[in-house]
Amino acid sequence: MRVRLLARWAALAVAVAGCTGGQPQPAPLAAPATAARALATPTAETPVAADAFVDSIGVNTHMLQDLTADNEAAIITQRVRELGVRHVRDGIFPNQTARQYADERTFLAATGAGVEAITDCPRPLGYYPGSTTPPRVIRGFDDETGGHIELLEGPNEPDLRGVAGWGPLVVACIEKLRLDRTLPVPFVAPAMGNAFDTPRLGNISQVVDVGAIHRYFSGHNPGTHGFWKRDACGEWGQMRFYICEARINAGPSVPLYITETGYSTNGEVDETTLGKYVSRVLLIDSLGGIARTYIYELHDDGTDPKNSEDGYGLIRYDGTPKPAFNAVRNEIALLSDPGPAFAPAPLQYGVSGVASLRHELFEKRNGTYLLAVWNETASWNPNTLREIPVAPSPVAVTFAAAPATVAVQALDDAGHLVKRAFTAGGATVRLEADDHVAFVQLTF
Repeated sequence: MRVRLLARWAALAVAVAGCTGGQPQPAPLAAPATAARALATPTAETPVAADAFVDSIGVNTHMLQDLTADNEAAIITQRVRELGVRHVRDGIFPNQTARQYADERTFLAATGAGVEAITDCPRPLGYYPGSTTPPRVIRGFDDETGGHIELLEGPNEPDLRGVAGWGPLVVACIEKLRLDRTLPVPFVAPAMGNAFDTPRLGNISQVVDVGAIHRYFSGHNPGTHGFWKRDACGEWGQMRFYICEARINAGPSVPLYITETGYSTNGEVDETTLGKYVSRVLLIDSLGGIARTYIYELHDDGTDPKNSEDGYGLIRYDGTPKPAFNAVRNEIALLSDPGPAFAPAPLQYGVSGVASLRHELFEKRNGTYLLAVWNETASWNPNTLREIPVAPSPVAVTFAAAPATVAVQALDDAGHLVKRAFTAGGATVRLEADDHVAFVQLTF
């Protein structure tokens, strides 16, 4: 993974003209909408099962580095358990030591996490001689770590490796892994480092079970309408742009994963904004139909404030949580509801507020509903690298029948859930929304 990261920025600077630091330059910001809407008429909507949302969340790790090389196995394990994620994404590397396997086995056993395992290919596509991940290495990793591989993934961002004819090489590599029936788990397509490269790979749906997206924001808010060049799929930065591009490779019907997404606190956003944005990314992805999102990443890679790669973590290099860690942990804890599958019951409701207001409805097995509400506007100016104050604006939630109980909590700047004021009169609940996610908890 570390080799991939170093290559990603160097290659993207060449592959994507007009970029700075490996990402498109920020575009001017549009003024946020402030006009409120009229009261909405309640209509029936089927909620998302709360625990299904929790199960859609994963995080990228660098187990070789974080656990063994950094000698931080205990704190990394503790933080993943606190976070509550059930899925991690990492690479399978050949020739690991007994110590590395032991650290990984302990980590996975303690966290219970399933692994989306990134594979690599022979030269010239592979990063370096010996980087190939043959079936015996994959099976060995799975055996050594207690059978935690739940997904296999193709070579990471193969379009940025500077290899001529990389597309057919990717297909041949994946076919070899699949034909050898390495493990009976779904195979995830490799995400493009430059989404405009998807047509160069073409349709590989015959060899993959899941499509993949890498979505970074160059400091823009998660619900951005785009901020760079366009092609037939739309404008770079838009959710629909990335979905369209991923479908070119994976086909029209398979699930889509966002296998990397995040922000760096080294020169891109500050820690407060990271907390606001990452908690919203997970909801934006869910609303967009993304089946799983892997946050990039768990742990800062280092301490160099001039190196953006050292700032993507939910936790700092010393293991202490950033507000984003708290926000994701509290989002997961609030919505966690393990148990057998169930069919959520439709709820008749309507939400009115500013044009940029977003919301998503969840239900737990005991019949409790949770409505996430937030103002999906810019909290950060990527041109000036300064926070943008977002004033609270009124929200009215109307129901077909009056709820029996109502409670409202919202994430704060530190990522903690705090009570938020509201009024409930008859079948209408009124509160204020800003750029922090608020949760309206209801029973009927």
